[in-house]
Amino acid sequence: VIDADSTTSPNFLRVMDAHLRDGAQAIQSSDMVARNAAAWSSEITRLGFVLYNFARPLGRSVLGGSAGLRGNGMCFNAQLLRRMPWNAFGVTEDLAYGLNLLLGGVKVRFAPDALVLATMPAVAANAETQRVRWEQGRMPVKRSYGRKLLAGAIRNFSFPLLDSWIDLMTPPFVSLMALNAIVLCLHVVLWIAAPGLFSGYLLAWGIVLSLGLVHVIAGLASARADARLYLALLHVPRYALWKLLLRRKHRSSGSPEEWIR
Repeated sequence: VIDADSTTSPNFLRVMDAHLRDGAQAIQSSDMVARNAAAWSSEITRLGFVLYNFARPLGRSVLGGSAGLRGNGMCFNAQLLRRMPWNAFGVTEDLAYGLNLLLGGVKVRFAPDALVLATMPAVAANAETQRVRWEQGRMPVKRSYGRKLLAGAIRNFSFPLLDSWIDLMTPPFVSLMALNAIVLCLHVVLWIAAPGLFSGYLLAWGIVLSLGLVHVIAGLASARADARLYLALLHVPRYALWKLLLRRKHRSSGSPEEWIR
């Protein structure tokens, strides 16, 4: 399954074939974004894809978890689709079907050597509906699968189910770091007013923010990211503000029910 606006690495079919012959039933390739140095929104999306669609599934695979499905660059064994037909039809159907597979005992295998490159909007305004679909489309999935994953993890002592539950329920990393930065700034003000009382808290929040930065750098290093992605980190504050304004704009609209090109 490859998006029509994507290009693939020349080895894509050979890699998928090798995994199928090795017994894999569901495979997810590296789902990346084509470079566009002139567009900050496209580059920050590329940064996110490298961390979320490469570094994270690579780590989950090493730990024995399921890589999950990303919607683009997927491959399925025909017998699997006959046994478990595609039964997810929301705006985040790839996420839901990947969880259905996991609940059915099938882990998605990650194939980092195979690559699909998608084209992202060059103007941030044109990416709004896409971003809203990604962000708000996860909420119905959380409501539908959160308890199932946690209950299955406890009942079966299953790390892949627990890992997927944590991944599903954890807020976006940028949102967590933005909240951390706000709290840190608040404690700077409190520390100025009462140094002896708030110095410990200021240090603690500073360490958390530093660990978040280490987390990002380690992910980029594991993905052998190019230098432009490190420069894209300079756009993170701008991106966080854009996401905040976008969330306020669409807060009352609820979760999207249809896909908008």
